[in-house]
Amino acid sequence: MLLSELQSLATKTSGLYFAYGTMAFLSLILLVGLFFAKQKSKWLLGLFGCVSVVNTGYLMLSLAKSLPFALFCNAFSYLGSVFLPFFMLMQITQALNIKVSKAVVTALVAVGFAMLLLTSSPGILDVYYKSAELVTQNGVSVLKKEYGVLHITYLFYLVGYFAAMITVAIYSVAKKKTSGAAHSAILIAAVFINLAVWLLEQFIETHYELLSVSYVVCELFLLGITFLQAPAERVSPPPQKPLSEQGKLFLDGLSTLTAAERAIYELHISGISSKEIMTRQSISENTLKYHNRNIYGKLGVSGKKELVAIARELGAASK
Repeated sequence: MLLSELQSLATKTSGLYFAYGTMAFLSLILLVGLFFAKQKSKWLLGLFGCVSVVNTGYLMLSLAKSLPFALFCNAFSYLGSVFLPFFMLMQITQALNIKVSKAVVTALVAVGFAMLLLTSSPGILDVYYKSAELVTQNGVSVLKKEYGVLHITYLFYLVGYFAAMITVAIYSVAKKKTSGAAHSAILIAAVFINLAVWLLEQFIETHYELLSVSYVVCELFLLGITFLQAPAERVSPPPQKPLSEQGKLFLDGLSTLTAAERAIYELHISGISSKEIMTRQSISENTLKYHNRNIYGKLGVSGKKELVAIARELGAASK
């Protein structure tokens, strides 16, 4: 009987360690893989980085043997948790072509740092946690916490971001900034899954941080948004009306563009500025100029103005 109970405990312990380790490893793999993806942005990289930090913090906390180290691991996981909704909101606005001013971004970052200081205060102040004790549950280290008067601030912080994400999704549909209902459904699903899991953990005692899983699911949702998102405009198939020699050269050249050149070409014809293209593609001005020379040469145009004019003309001719 005793041997059976010990085996059961060992199984639970190894299972929890394995679960935390798996989520941390998967988060890291997704982050590294994103660096090699052709379609990525600084916001998406930041979001994936936050998820990796959170899950690494959960894993470290489960292995903690002292209260000071456990509090450090808890603060480390909050580093990712606090800024994750910021990067998620920024990625959503970019995916839906909604411009956010630098002043708003700066203000959100400042609020994030203030929240990070608050969530990192346990062990120094008793306003976020009144007390914290390191206990062992099923062989895994867990912080047993008594919440302080300012703990509810984090709830307001999360709800504020979730409300902003839902508002952005609704605004996108109202203004027809997204190509269909599928994008909005993915966005809203990602928002509500994380909100529901966080609330669940506040009212039901669990032996495992379920957010470690829901954050990875969130990553997959946002990958879906990124790769399902259609470019704002595409040159239509070859027109039925007779084409000029320049038009034929232009269309033939399109098939020779590399993936990076095609992405920049489509951003050009969507009407956005070169500065915005550099931001979205995370490239320098010299790199953009290099791609532009290749694009113009392959399409037989002298510059961006002629490129946009011919692209629109061919699009109109095909209707």
